Amino acid sequence: MSRVVQKPFDIIDFAELVSRREDPDVAVVDVLPPATYRHGHLPGALNLPLASIEGAAEVLPDKRQEIILYCAGFTCTASEQAAVRLQGMGYENVREYAGGMADWLEHGGQVDSATGDAERSRGGREHGHNRSQAGAARRNHSGVGERSAWGDRLVDAMVLNRSIGQLLGGWLAIVFGFGLVYWLADLAGTPWMNANTPGRGSLADLGNAIYFSFVTALTIGYGDIAPLGPARVLAVVEGAAGLLAFGFIVSKLVSRRQEELMEDTHRIAFEQRLGRVRTSVHLVLSELQTIARMCAEGSVTAGRVRIRTESTLAVFEGELHTVHDLLYNPEQIPEEQDLESILASIAASLEVLNELLGCLPEEARDSTLMRQELRQIRARAVDICADCVPHQYTDDLAGWMDRVQDQAARLG
Repeated sequence: MSRVVQKPFDIIDFAELVSRREDPDVAVVDVLPPATYRHGHLPGALNLPLASIEGAAEVLPDKRQEIILYCAGFTCTASEQAAVRLQGMGYENVREYAGGMADWLEHGGQVDSATGDAERSRGGREHGHNRSQAGAARRNHSGVGERSAWGDRLVDAMVLNRSIGQLLGGWLAIVFGFGLVYWLADLAGTPWMNANTPGRGSLADLGNAIYFSFVTALTIGYGDIAPLGPARVLAVVEGAAGLLAFGFIVSKLVSRRQEELMEDTHRIAFEQRLGRVRTSVHLVLSELQTIARMCAEGSVTAGRVRIRTESTLAVFEGELHTVHDLLYNPEQIPEEQDLESILASIAASLEVLNELLGCLPEEARDSTLMRQELRQIRARAVDICADCVPHQYTDDLAGWMDRVQDQAARLG
């Protein structure tokens, strides 16, 4: 899948990205926010968020280097915007992987997370040195990696990428193929079984061969027919092949059922998580409104208002983190009305929070804990933008995202 559009830079697909990213002179760049990058990114990718694109020289010092940008998916425009801006800054070889993370995952690509991978976002000379070392390591140890992955690729080709019907067809092909070999051997004058069948090469002889092949492939013994001479070796080989193929079928059936159970489990967990977030964000809004009213009326001391505000902001920041994951790394696509309700509550909460900050005494606003929480809330809220999320939302949802950003920018 690719978008057919005219752009002032090259668009590459999954296959080309796989081949180009092995080149140590190519920089693959994730332009999504740092939190999204830490959650998951292409192996070896650097992080240069769209909001920080002006500082590209720190991460990408060589303006002639081939740079491949990507974001969340085909509907995400962050990589396109980043490519245009980098070209305007003098970068000569900018390309875009338009499919982004969504296309990468759809093709079964592996994903790295922040664990053990923090060094990949560093820039300058250290970046170039690390990329060169990584390229050398891949060249030196590619044989080991290929050997270790050979078995996984074989299993994928024979089991995971095959339907139950295809696996059953393969098992039947083994049965009839070996049965035909036994029959042809008898037809050629090489007795292969102890049964006395009138008419060598007859249909009755072929029936015996197919029957014997079925019994052997099912590993239930030889029944009333036993192999003779070299046919014994063939019978052993067929027994092993039939057992393996039958095991693949059983494995596929079990895997299919497990996938269904996992999907049900994830769906229920997702619905519970979405409901909890919706409720928690609404409670944050209610609490901020109560605190703002208390502050305006002067019904409690400034110290108590500050403490209550700090605890509410801590909950608010945690829920913003969850909402960020729902937008950028969804386990499944939330319903539009659910997202609209959550975004509306966030926008209203930020609006009340700005009013509350104007009411709080200066010493309360200057507390270390509150300043830290406000910075985190602002960073999370600014990331909720209509241009970056990996889904195509209606104008109403885009409007709510813009409102969230506007209110977050006022936090300072």
